[in-house]
Amino acid sequence: MASLNLLSSLQKRGLISQITSKAVINGKIGVYLGVDPTASSLHLGNLMPFMVLMHFYLNGHRVYPLVGGATGAVGDPSGRNSERTQLETNKRLNNVNSITTQMKNLLTNSAKSASKYLNQLQYSGAAQDSEVSVCNNLDWWKDMTMLSFLGNYGRYIRVGTMLAKDSVSQRMRSESGLGYNEFSYQVMQAYDFYHLYRNFDCSVQIGGHDQWGNIVSGVDLINRLKSKPDTSSKSISNSNSNLNNSVEPVEPVEPVEPVEPIGITVPLLLAKNGEKFGKSAGNAVFLDAKLTTAFDMYQHLLKSPDDMVETYLKSLTFIPIPIIEEILETHRTDPELRLAQRRLAREVTELVHGVSAMESAESISALVFSSDPSITFDADNILNSFENQGMLTTLPAEKVVNQKWKQILPTIVNKSKSEVQRLVQSRSIYVGLQKKVVTSNTIENSDIESNGLLLIRIGKTEYHVVKVV
Repeated sequence: MASLNLLSSLQKRGLISQITSKAVINGKIGVYLGVDPTASSLHLGNLMPFMVLMHFYLNGHRVYPLVGGATGAVGDPSGRNSERTQLETNKRLNNVNSITTQMKNLLTNSAKSASKYLNQLQYSGAAQDSEVSVCNNLDWWKDMTMLSFLGNYGRYIRVGTMLAKDSVSQRMRSESGLGYNEFSYQVMQAYDFYHLYRNFDCSVQIGGHDQWGNIVSGVDLINRLKSKPDTSSKSISNSNSNLNNSVEPVEPVEPVEPVEPIGITVPLLLAKNGEKFGKSAGNAVFLDAKLTTAFDMYQHLLKSPDDMVETYLKSLTFIPIPIIEEILETHRTDPELRLAQRRLAREVTELVHGVSAMESAESISALVFSSDPSITFDADNILNSFENQGMLTTLPAEKVVNQKWKQILPTIVNKSKSEVQRLVQSRSIYVGLQKKVVTSNTIENSDIESNGLLLIRIGKTEYHVVKVV
């Protein structure tokens, strides 16, 4: 039951910024969240609204993650001072496919990651009757003509209301102005909500805080059209134009008694300095391991400041709030141990990348940053961990053994030959599990472990791993 209990829980986690209605909805409902393919990967800031979608999903509701194959070609002006750069069609299509895969993986991983908490959260668990499907709004926009849209829906959209939206009014006052394409964006998003509401019994839309105007437009359009017959295409399941056939068509559901549409916005994920995380801010932590490794994500979260870690634990994990309070209480007894940050890093990295990648990231972190001499490391585990993260360099033995450090190391550590030579002379390079100081100019057989591991440490925290074959 999606009721005030679930919404109240989300509010306590700081996951609800605004909501259009406080109505209680009985039974299983449809909930959707849309993301435009402006990049090949989602980032940590996108995870905030996606967490709300996953909370509904884990409580057995139908969820409709949506990728904007159509709206991505238009551009959303929300929260922007200038128009987005137009993506080439092929780039946009590739982004659609990448983000579709990420959305599926997130929902699948959420069911695994949160399974240990379901009883305490009082969630019923993710619906098991069908696989996770991702919608693409290109499927219902591709055959929509301007005459058809204006004739059937244009009369229900008020220009005065559109002009009053912050995303529009601010850009109209700016030096760059606002193009008709961006002005039309909120109309397209409003229709997306109506289409899903009418054909998929989807009554809730989730979005970032800057999406409030667009979401309210959708609620308004639904309320104006709720009692009128739908003249749009009833189904997207027969479309053969899914991009590269990677976005499976989603089957419509049988219509039920119309319920009140609800819009929910989620606060922006902010850094300590108040800046949001994202591509435009230049500090994006991507969810694609090719762009941001699980190790780098783990480290980013591990460095979370004490005054933000409670917010992150509540909003970016499924840990029940009473357990979070226990974690924080223990953390405060010795903040230098960073116990809260470690739990945060574990949970989020596991959610995004899975258990194996999280454990590898944790192992590398312990190797690189631990100062505890009692901690020992296995050579095979080190190789596997770095390989899992895509941080392993493989070189043939003849190009390593008896070669000078200044010839081999520059390509591995991205330093010049002269820099490497200075590091050798200053005894700042260590090798092997025993962290032996390098004193010779030449790489020797004894520097390599029996399994081919060449473990190189520069300074106190910079590690590089080479597999010698």
